[in-house]
Amino acid sequence: MPASIATHADMVFSYLGGGAAIISDKQYQLLDRFQKMNGTVVHRETIGAEYPGDAVLDLLLLDDRVFCNTRIISEKTKQYFKKNNIRMIHTNQAYVKCSVCVVSERAVITEDNGVFHAIETAGECDVLLIRPGAVLLSGYDRGFIGGCSGKLSESMLAFNGKIENHPDYRNIKSFCRQYGVFPLSLCNRQLYDNGGMIPVCY
Repeated sequence: MPASIATHADMVFSYLGGGAAIISDKQYQLLDRFQKMNGTVVHRETIGAEYPGDAVLDLLLLDDRVFCNTRIISEKTKQYFKKNNIRMIHTNQAYVKCSVCVVSERAVITEDNGVFHAIETAGECDVLLIRPGAVLLSGYDRGFIGGCSGKLSESMLAFNGKIENHPDYRNIKSFCRQYGVFPLSLCNRQLYDNGGMIPVCY
């Protein structure tokens, strides 16, 4: 993949909960670190250099549902979800995890209309739709809100950049507060998509 996204967590690592994950077969250091944390690798996935092969691990798992482009994920991944009674919900957007900022298991934020409608239609999750274009990503027209954010704790949602400068900040802050979550800016520069942060919990 291009250097600007080759190390993005949401592209090379899909955390499945309970200490289990799917990891890119090229991420040797990440694999070693995860296993030293007593993590379980379900399988290792081959990531393509271009779309759609680069998005095969860009999955959004919320409780017993996974939102993904079902046409591109591998049979091994599909079999895992079926075996573990995780319902696959199709989205045309392949970069689902990139596109979604997770506030809680019941609340998310996205800039993508298709993802918004898929999650809203599935029910059991509150979705805030915000305008796109406020996140930078080198080499691309824009980055994604999911790719510049991640939970540091149950009540702390961190952003790579100044979330206060987002044109929809008031809505974002109000939405987060409904779920007892505080949005935190990690620096004063414009929001930048670095692949996000994926909390690993056991």
